[in-house]
Amino acid sequence: MDKYKILIFDLDDTLIDNLENVRYAYTKMIESVGEKYSEDGFKKWYEIDKNFWKDWQDGLIKLPAHLKNETGKKSEEFLNWVRAQRVLIYFDNQISLEKAIELNHLFMNSLTEIVIAIDGAYDTLKYLKEK
Repeated sequence: MDKYKILIFDLDDTLIDNLENVRYAYTKMIESVGEKYSEDGFKKWYEIDKNFWKDWQDGLIKLPAHLKNETGKKSEEFLNWVRAQRVLIYFDNQISLEKAIELNHLFMNSLTEIVIAIDGAYDTLKYLKEK
């Protein structure tokens, strides 16, 4: 039997409960603007986020003219603009781009504050480490 020296795992929904991590980050973001968490609000955010990245992948998100020619590694301005669009959509474009960028940073940083493991993830990793 061949032995593997390295195993690579995708984290999201393989080792960590991505839904709960997103829920935590969403809660931090929404509470920062004085709103309370609601399941309906979270479902709205989750659908917007999921659909936005699908639309991005499908080329349906239109970039501003000054960002259209970026190739290779993207500028911070490019990344901020793209990621902030889902926040703007969530808030029905009733906030500024600057506020959307700020809220997106809070959301993204909150994703790493806690990591909620899927049941059995630690045991699986411990088992594999010993092998």
